[in-house]
Amino acid sequence: SDLVDIPFTELPSGVSFREYREGKGEAVVQNGSKVAVEMTIRCKSFATVNEPGGVKYFSTKDDTEFNELAWTVGSGELPPGLEEGMMGMHKNGLRRIEVPSTMVFAAKKANQLPLPT
Repeated sequence: SDLVDIPFTELPSGVSFREYREGKGEAVVQNGSKVAVEMTIRCKSFATVNEPGGVKYFSTKDDTEFNELAWTVGSGELPPGLEEGMMGMHKNGLRRIEVPSTMVFAAKKANQLPLPT
């Protein structure tokens, strides 16, 4: 939960993440990995009292048939900043990934965002 004070790891691109659960196994996310994830995308700029992490834009739980999104990392299907924040994750890992708004706008222009809730 975000109530736990875990520091963010900041990457040179401006993407940052908090590692809540490291996950297990030898396989790690890298370019070319086939992944299936559960995620919620929020717009942090529109945080509210009820949604301090930001207003929900997309949720695999609410917006997909199988409660997950599956793709190949590096295929261009999802924002590169999101994929960058996933690099090195292990199966069943849990991270909060924050992507700078400029990367999100570029991804929207390139049709790399899932359809909103």
